Amino acid sequence: MQVSPDQRVLLLATEKTSTMQNELNQAVDLGFRVVSGASAEYDEVAYLLERSEDPFLRGYYLLLATRRLSTMEEELNASAAQGYRLHPDSILYNDCELVLLMQPLAPEDGRYQYRVLGTDRTSTMQRELEQAYQEGFRLVDLVSADDNIAVLERDFRP
Repeated sequence: MQVSPDQRVLLLATEKTSTMQNELNQAVDLGFRVVSGASAEYDEVAYLLERSEDPFLRGYYLLLATRRLSTMEEELNASAAQGYRLHPDSILYNDCELVLLMQPLAPEDGRYQYRVLGTDRTSTMQRELEQAYQEGFRLVDLVSADDNIAVLERDFRP
């Protein structure tokens, strides 16, 4: 990865999540942090990063990608149990695959639990969102693809 010492922003884009994971880790080593993500043309995912003087990032990002929502919920919660939190501006839907970016947290930052909802019916989504909100979850992001997909989180205290 070629980055000049005075470069303030970095745009990463690729079709392969494994390549993106490696490039994100290299960017972290160079002092960059993720600002936002987007689905790009030709089945690419893209992340915009900014150079940061703040040593907020205590480790590497973790990129999750899967076609099945139940699998994504399991992977989100497993990552959260290991000290990661979903980056709010990084939820992408690309080529029938949901792509999420987890950022590392310090132990004192708390822990989170996630729920992923998906349906093509508005009434069903309304009912499931209402139930999740009653259980203490709050919306992180809503993505429209083949289905409407809602990703929610709540504080988790074991």
